[in-house]
Amino acid sequence: MFGPVPCRLPGGIKTCILRPVARVFTSSDRMAKSKFQYVCNFETDGTCLKNCYIVVRLDGRNFHKFAEQHNFLKPNDDRALGLMTCSARSVMEDLDDIIISYGQSDEFSFVLKRTSGSKGEPGQSTTCITQCFGRWCRKADSPLHRQRTD
Repeated sequence: MFGPVPCRLPGGIKTCILRPVARVFTSSDRMAKSKFQYVCNFETDGTCLKNCYIVVRLDGRNFHKFAEQHNFLKPNDDRALGLMTCSARSVMEDLDDIIISYGQSDEFSFVLKRTSGSKGEPGQSTTCITQCFGRWCRKADSPLHRQRTD
């Protein structure tokens, strides 16, 4: 089940050996009886250090295709920047744990309060932020998203 697989590492693609990580979480009976039981082997302890900030960075995957599809001007189209800014503002309004967000190039970062890590797994924060941010990016009817007419 576990063996050599190609991994992308600095310096090129190398062969890595995957080994299961110690299980920290318990799975439900339903998961234990399914063919997806192997997923539990990759679960890790998701606790964060106390009094540390958590930074969630969203990187614009395939942003060049997105920019071409919507005819954005290079290097920085006002519509694209406005859409990203409105998305970040929407995330900050929806989630109280974020104290600041900032964008650079095709990525946005969100800094969570120091107390956020003690509430649960950091993956939950990442999932919530990603979903809230993506909700705005899918609004193709938004005036920020429309093609320029001038």
